[in-house]
Amino acid sequence: MAVLVDDVDSDDATRLESAVQRTLGLLAGDGGIDLPPESSSPVDQQSLRGLASMYLASELETAGLVPAVEALAGAFESGGLVGDVGPAGAMLVEFWRTRSQRFTAAERQAFFGRLFGETAGPTLAGPGGRNADFEGLMINLTEAIHNLYPTSVLQPGSGSDAGVRAVAQELAANLMPRASGMADFAGKEVLRSVHDAIQILKVPQLQLALSARSLWGAVQSVAASAGHTAEPATDHVERGEAGMVVLNWLADVLPQLSGFGGTIVPNGSPVLEAATTWLQSSLALAERHAPRPQA
Repeated sequence: MAVLVDDVDSDDATRLESAVQRTLGLLAGDGGIDLPPESSSPVDQQSLRGLASMYLASELETAGLVPAVEALAGAFESGGLVGDVGPAGAMLVEFWRTRSQRFTAAERQAFFGRLFGETAGPTLAGPGGRNADFEGLMINLTEAIHNLYPTSVLQPGSGSDAGVRAVAQELAANLMPRASGMADFAGKEVLRSVHDAIQILKVPQLQLALSARSLWGAVQSVAASAGHTAEPATDHVERGEAGMVVLNWLADVLPQLSGFGGTIVPNGSPVLEAATTWLQSSLALAERHAPRPQA
């Protein structure tokens, strides 16, 4: 049976929420959420950093973050959400009032599908469509990074710097055509919705009204009240956070990919742990969604 977030140790729930706040903190500004600021980086590097933020948002979407707040806003507006929700009340009213200014769930899924090949939702029209190659390329890159250095005396590193460069080039070539144009505008709107959802769901009074003890417990409660089973948040948050680190690393090293000198991933680099975490959380999700054999 799936374990609800409220059933896990409170320290684990706190760590989970801290991970969301830490990574979204990189995107937050006084007026909401923006893509990473302009810098001296080339335009293509800046675009990839924007996609890194979008990858985190795509995993939080699958975990049910924004859909939960959309449902809560509708329930609050119609009087279906009882109890004192504290400052979340005004935020839910604003979230409902501005609903026509945000992308719908189907539009967000189509947007994420064009970037990262999500299997749910419709496919956007036009060149590119669903990015069916992204998942395999991401697996190739994270495995190449993971295999660079020994994990134990019995498991020496089997990868190579040249191998990492090759698969990194393939992933960059896949993503770059999808990182411009509408992606900039859509990305800011999607991230603003994520930011607003986080602010609403972390209000203690709202969590209490939903009989939850954490942000993700509130998401689970909303899903249960609608007769759905929400995706366990832990693996999606870890996968999104790790994928964001990997894609930001890809943006950083983009100018070096065509060269041959130097080490592209120094031992101890944060991307090493991120690549391993992404692989582990992806495996956990794949096993959870694998078809059950018939008895």
